[in-house]
Amino acid sequence: MRVILYMYSIILPSRQDLIEILIVISTLLIGILLHYIFKRQIIRLEEKEKIQDSTANKLRTLNTFIISLMVFLILMFELITYFRPVLDQIWNFLENDPLGQRVFQIIIIVLTLGIGILFYYFIKKQIKRQTEKERIDESTAKNLETLNKIIIILILFIILTVEILIAVGPEDFGIWGTALATATGTVLGFAGINSLGNFIAGIIVMTSRPFVVGDRINFKGRIADVIDIKLIYTVLEDIDGVRISIPNQNLLKEDIENYGRRKILRREVFITAGFGEDPRHVETALLEAAEKFGNILKFPEPRVDVYEFLDFAVKYRLIVFINNSRLIPKFDHDLRKAVYYSCRDYKVDLTMPTMIQQFQVPESFKKTSPPPKE
Repeated sequence: MRVILYMYSIILPSRQDLIEILIVISTLLIGILLHYIFKRQIIRLEEKEKIQDSTANKLRTLNTFIISLMVFLILMFELITYFRPVLDQIWNFLENDPLGQRVFQIIIIVLTLGIGILFYYFIKKQIKRQTEKERIDESTAKNLETLNKIIIILILFIILTVEILIAVGPEDFGIWGTALATATGTVLGFAGINSLGNFIAGIIVMTSRPFVVGDRINFKGRIADVIDIKLIYTVLEDIDGVRISIPNQNLLKEDIENYGRRKILRREVFITAGFGEDPRHVETALLEAAEKFGNILKFPEPRVDVYEFLDFAVKYRLIVFINNSRLIPKFDHDLRKAVYYSCRDYKVDLTMPTMIQQFQVPESFKKTSPPPKE
């Protein structure tokens, strides 16, 4: 009988252990119950159409996250309380023993690497989700992944360097090591100042989004399509098929006309005609030239303005609208050609009139020619 009681005393937990087990089980049950109650409330609101389906999905996700976090924190607290004596012994070893201090520094380095890797993959997954939802384009996603990698590596490098210096100690690192690190940092800083400027400019281009991949822009009088936006430079392709790599700093310094992709764009053609031309006649000729193009929008409709009165002629402006930037600049060339031919057909004189001044010589200044000799 005594043997049986002894075995039961070993197998069965103590009273304190039973209390800890009951607290853990109660925490799990309460968490499951709260999760179920909130889930039912969300379903009721959804059935009564008081919230939309997207909002209900977000509330379900938030409910699961909050309940899971609360249960996790409570369980962690209970585990730490239960294993407090063992944890105190481990902490004393890591704090006071020289070998323990080295082990503690190694643990910190491993944890730093692990947290950095987790952050990297977490941010990478979020970028992938945003790309799948078409909230960001593929070029921006690639740049964000590169930026994420650079930032995580830089932070890990700084933290690990500090940890190694603390572990080694200034007396072991020495003056020569400090001087070498300072010189290396200075050289790298001066060598990478331009790249750093382009890098920052690339971040500004990605966040402010003055243009995106696929847009047609006018940069320094050169019309080109945006092929790719990288952190250091942007790749353009002009209308002749030539690819150009522009540092991002240069893009921020210059004025850029962005024609977009499917934006409504206004195109203009100017002509000058003499005051003797009937404005209605000129307007008919210009509108007939615009009617020959099927890619001109019907709304806003083309129009002709009397733009300016010059000294010896009237300046007219034909305004049309298109919604495809890839037609530029060929569309402008064809439109000017059509305007010229239409004005020829309607006998509209496009030559700039000149003023001819005639000076009459007074009779008193005329020299009388001597009579002819006989």
